[in-house]
Amino acid sequence: MLLLGRIDLAAADRVGSEPTRAEGKTADYAAWIQDMEDRKARSAALEAKRQAHKPQEPKVEASAIDEVLNNLDAAAEDFELTQLKPNLPLIEMRNEVERLRSELSAAETKLAEIEARGDSIQRLTKRRVAITSANK
Repeated sequence: MLLLGRIDLAAADRVGSEPTRAEGKTADYAAWIQDMEDRKARSAALEAKRQAHKPQEPKVEASAIDEVLNNLDAAAEDFELTQLKPNLPLIEMRNEVERLRSELSAAETKLAEIEARGDSIQRLTKRRVAITSANK
């Protein structure tokens, strides 16, 4: 052991006290093994949890893709056939609606005129009041 000043160089290389040895293993070997097993168990549990919550890839059937592509082709064909052409069924139906609205308006006007005249008793009462007023 070489002493330099007051420093023991041989002791300076060691950190802490020398562990006691039993069969070539340190005294805290069992605790270290237990800690490693606990870490492995926690790691396995976390990995299982991660796998359980892992987003699954969507499963798409080929028939569903074919159906969507066929619908898209039909829509494209319809667009090409009707592009910049008037929608005749729509125009005809709008004309029919306007015709029916005008007929309804005329019928409502006629109904209002008939209701204004009143029934026969109301007309008789109005005439009698008018004759009585004229005679006075």
